[in-house]
Amino acid sequence: MTDLKSELHTAKEEIKKLGTKIDNEITDKIRALFDDRQIVHEKIDEISEKIDRVQIDVNNMTIKTLYHDNKILELGQKLSNR
Repeated sequence: MTDLKSELHTAKEEIKKLGTKIDNEITDKIRALFDDRQIVHEKIDEISEKIDRVQIDVNNMTIKTLYHDNKILELGQKLSNR
């Protein structure tokens, strides 16, 4: 019976040590992973906004290019009609 109590006491101590390790080491690592995840999401949002702005600029350049292409064609037709 004494051996059983001793083993139970040892098991309780090991559980306490494991709980302390979880609190100290693993919790900090999980918190660090969460913080890194937040930073990654912020960077992704920032990159997404930049891509949106670049897409707007590309769309504007496409419109301007089409406009100028049409003007060149019109001028070419006016010159060939003379």
